[in-house]
Amino acid sequence: MDLPRGGVAERRRVRRGGFGSRREAAEALGRVRVPAAGSAAAVAVAVTVADWLELWVSTRSRAGQSTRRYYRLYVRRYLVPIFRLTLLAELDAPRVKEVFARLLRDGIGARPVSLASAHAAFKTLRTALNAAVTEGYLAQNPARCGCLPTYRRPRAVVWTEELIARWRETGERPPVAVWTAPQVARFLTAHRDHPLYVAYHLIAFRGMRRGEVAGLRWIDVDLDAGLMHVTYQVQPAGRGRARALIDPKTNSSRAWVALDAVTVHVLREHRARQLRMLTAFGAEDSGFVFQMTDGTPFDPAYLTRTFQTLGQRCGLPPIRLHDLRHTAASLALQAGVSLKIVQETLRHSSIVLTADTYVSVLPDAAREAADATAALILKHGCLVPGTTRVRGRTGSATAVLAA
Repeated sequence: MDLPRGGVAERRRVRRGGFGSRREAAEALGRVRVPAAGSAAAVAVAVTVADWLELWVSTRSRAGQSTRRYYRLYVRRYLVPIFRLTLLAELDAPRVKEVFARLLRDGIGARPVSLASAHAAFKTLRTALNAAVTEGYLAQNPARCGCLPTYRRPRAVVWTEELIARWRETGERPPVAVWTAPQVARFLTAHRDHPLYVAYHLIAFRGMRRGEVAGLRWIDVDLDAGLMHVTYQVQPAGRGRARALIDPKTNSSRAWVALDAVTVHVLREHRARQLRMLTAFGAEDSGFVFQMTDGTPFDPAYLTRTFQTLGQRCGLPPIRLHDLRHTAASLALQAGVSLKIVQETLRHSSIVLTADTYVSVLPDAAREAADATAALILKHGCLVPGTTRVRGRTGSATAVLAA
């Protein structure tokens, strides 16, 4: 059976076989028989799922630039290869389930696919097929129901001495890891004179994203009031591409962030050094808090590469630059800051996201919380038989030890 390719004169022959009976073959033929020319249904039987995905991803004007970039990544790396020969009209829930089971089992080519990537690809497919339903190309979304094993967002794990020893011995590392306060202090102290020190200070102290740091302007910083407003972020640039100033990741990301006295002092020093440098190079001040000699903001990818190099020089266990943002949240929780304030500082859209990522706090804080809970009961004289009352680790709590 010959089908028009999206209304173009070019035609291609679609072959299907292996049916168990004449009735099954007739039903399959009915699904791909060309409807009235020009109708939405005609498009569905004239194009593959891959064709639709390529068209859909190229017309996502309402999505943010970062979102569109990830849509293109998952469409072209995962979805197009596995749906290249599947007609849009033929796609159904069993087919989607089968394809994604094979994707997890066999990967793409010789490259394995993680459960997190499979979930992201599935969500992209579901969004694209929702658009096909809205346009009338499909009656219902065959990817409306999940077909993958449950995936939970990795929780931040602190680099304890035990984990560090295991990492040095086996190379094993958690997917999301954070530094302790001494480790953060060690990193910042070692690189106090580095040109990007203040950028990493802001991420470690205030939990900013790397693109937000790169896009920060002096007009968005009020040092007298101890506030800064996250207004833009810099989009990472590919090879040969200019860096772009775009809106923050979400609506909630655009917000005021309070600055502590130390960070205000660090920013004042940084501004004085920056003005001296611009004068020495005869360069014009572009207004960015972190700018190169030509006035352009730093590429966020450069911030990441430099951070990884500096971390290795310190001999610290590895974390991603984004994990330094996680570190800021974990240390705030350890300091007793409420989860709601941590959410507002990180500018998460929902406290559920904050709780799901940072529900496991640092071990020392957890132990202190356990001591405090025990002390609350024990101060009323409730002692377990065979135990004795002693001072807790902090010197203020009461713990119970075997007699």
